[in-house]
Amino acid sequence: MSHVKIWIHAVWTVKNRKSILTSGIRQDLFDHIHQNALSKQILMEIVGGHHNHVHCLFRLRNNQTIEKVMQLLKGESSFWFNNNNYSRLKLNWQKGIFCSKCE
Repeated sequence: MSHVKIWIHAVWTVKNRKSILTSGIRQDLFDHIHQNALSKQILMEIVGGHHNHVHCLFRLRNNQTIEKVMQLLKGESSFWFNNNNYSRLKLNWQKGIFCSKCE
């Protein structure tokens, strides 16, 4: 059995860097991303960010790819946000992500 212990720091932004993640809803979104990750067996350590972007730290399992993890996190979080009437604006994530391996 393979053992993988790779920590990833990922950052992604709101489409066109719109500042829609206001302080009133930001923590709810971050909490939701964290809980959703854990429910999908993504070993999420922390989620944070600011008004137009998200940072997270997670550990890859041996059967996960960065691409698949980010697809699950970004897709589900925008769906959840848009269906919970947090804002008149729709949350769309910009394509692409920034990731770095943490030692």
